Amino acid sequence: MPMLNSIKRFIKSVSGSSAVEFALYLPILLLLVIGTTEVGYAISQSVMLEKSIRSGALYAARSDLPLSAASITAVTNVIQKGNSNGTGNFLIDGWSDTAATLTITVSNYTLTTSSSVLGSDQLPVITITARVPYQPILGNLMTDLGLGNITLSLSHEQAHIGV
Repeated sequence: MPMLNSIKRFIKSVSGSSAVEFALYLPILLLLVIGTTEVGYAISQSVMLEKSIRSGALYAARSDLPLSAASITAVTNVIQKGNSNGTGNFLIDGWSDTAATLTITVSNYTLTTSSSVLGSDQLPVITITARVPYQPILGNLMTDLGLGNITLSLSHEQAHIGV
């Protein structure tokens, strides 16, 4: 009988129930916090890539055409490292990945107006396209959860301004 009374007392007891609830909700809470942090970091990396591509396109637009090998190297350095000398660290960690690509092309667009301030109906446009693998804060956690790899893909076009 005393054993039965202690079992009834244990079943009716509410002490420790909040700890059990916390233990049940903790994995969901951690997943939400980690997921929100990763999404925020990915957006930050995407914005940084977008700004660096825009800076590189403006740098290329002020260069002589056709773009020389030195100009292309300087534009690549502006995009990847933030300066034309190529010193310092990568602006985005994904640039160190071998899967990262950067394409710089110059093409001519035909203007539809008969007279142009350029003296020609051809407008040179620099197009820069980058594909950079996203490097998550927590390593391979996203891959382990089955979310796969994320690649940041951005492109920017800039009309040639000249020197």
